[in-house]
Amino acid sequence: MSILTARSYYKHFASIYGAITAAIGGLPIVSMLVPPDFSSYLFPPLGPIRTFCVIATLIFSILITVIVYSTKDSAFVLSKSSRPKVQLKISIVAVIGLFIYLGVHFGCVRVLQPKVRGDTKPIIVSVGWQRSDYALLNYAGESDEDMLESRGPREEEINRLWTRTSVIVARLILFGSYLFFFLPAVAVSSLGILFDKLEKPVNP
Repeated sequence: MSILTARSYYKHFASIYGAITAAIGGLPIVSMLVPPDFSSYLFPPLGPIRTFCVIATLIFSILITVIVYSTKDSAFVLSKSSRPKVQLKISIVAVIGLFIYLGVHFGCVRVLQPKVRGDTKPIIVSVGWQRSDYALLNYAGESDEDMLESRGPREEEINRLWTRTSVIVARLILFGSYLFFFLPAVAVSSLGILFDKLEKPVNP
């Protein structure tokens, strides 16, 4: 089997598999360009740490491509039967991660529909899982959306209505569940590039 250099591997990103990898890896950036009610599914609303998390996610995705390249001499790469099995297993992990992310998204993200004339953009925020004493005293029986409409969807109000610890934990879980879907998806498409560039395996 011929030697696959890193340069050759990354040049092959200019292929259909590379386009798929770029489409997946570019989700965090695309999320900044599309309407808010759709962008939160491409990348979670994480308050003031969102930009940092976008950058971290892009770095993680690049590291995944490096890790995939480092497996070029692994037994499963050299085996004809193991290649699709590995991709299938990682794909299953990505699908599980996607469902977990959607579930966490449903629990932590709130959408405020516009009520001001001429304003058509909803506001998307992530909140905590435990209400503060202030919220329990002043907004007993009201929905999260009603509280946010009353106080405003600003970061200081979110920290007033929910305990700060629960907000931090909720956002970390939201980000972690996103990575649980995102990184395996990048790995699967990167393996497609690796397998396509390498010669057909001689081992069964």
